[in-house]
Amino acid sequence: LAQRVRPFVESFWEWSHKLERGFNLGDAARVVATIENLIFDFEGSVLEKVYQDQAKPLWRSLSRQGMEQLLESYMIRWMLGEDEEGIRLLTGNRSLLEGTIPHWDQIVGFASGQVKGLEFKRQQAPTLARAEASSRPGNNALEAKYSFEDAHRVVGGITKSFAS
Repeated sequence: LAQRVRPFVESFWEWSHKLERGFNLGDAARVVATIENLIFDFEGSVLEKVYQDQAKPLWRSLSRQGMEQLLESYMIRWMLGEDEEGIRLLTGNRSLLEGTIPHWDQIVGFASGQVKGLEFKRQQAPTLARAEASSRPGNNALEAKYSFEDAHRVVGGITKSFAS
């Protein structure tokens, strides 16, 4: 992600006409929106990699257990970045994972809480959930099934929470 954001920000600051006129609020809003889009794309690519690692098709809905397994693997990959060997070791060894990443049980609990939040939203406001695309036929309050888009929404919430 840093490899994508840094060149964008540097090129933005180097615009010669901006150096002469300065930056305005609209310019700042465009930078923030672009960085948010870069983060969203990055989350999606990491999530796709986790789906691939777990041999889960992107189009198939997940059970709650499947979603929690996915999020746990996502958190490992998100925290370790490009360290494929570390990801492989930690994913395959629960005790090593818990000994390596401090408060792992709380991190997993936090991710599970994000899924519960999505379920709660679906139950409390099913029409709104459908309008926001956090629910769809087969993925609703009565049947806990989750799409790739649901998983992407949850990891986006996790990213924003960690950034706060």
